[in-house]
Amino acid sequence: WIGGHGDAALRVAVERGAGLFIWMPTADKLAEYRGKVRALSATTPLAASLPLARVEGGRWLEAALAMRDAGADLLVIGRRWDDGALRDLERFAKDVLPALA
Repeated sequence: WIGGHGDAALRVAVERGAGLFIWMPTADKLAEYRGKVRALSATTPLAASLPLARVEGGRWLEAALAMRDAGADLLVIGRRWDDGALRDLERFAKDVLPALA
């Protein structure tokens, strides 16, 4: 995986046969990157981070579906570690993952 938001990261990912990882994009920005990736390669995967704490109102399923529909092949779920981190990750696994399958 190559992380980055610019054309250079995109170019390196495609040239190296790696995936492109976008940090904290909106669904619209991710869709824009999906178009750029597909213009260069039909096989380069696209990943995006989904920081749970930044999803308004805990609407994780809607956020995950938006990222999937925008072209994410992989979602990297993030959560700042505190007393609620494990609870939130378990809730995501129970409530969101089955709906994405």
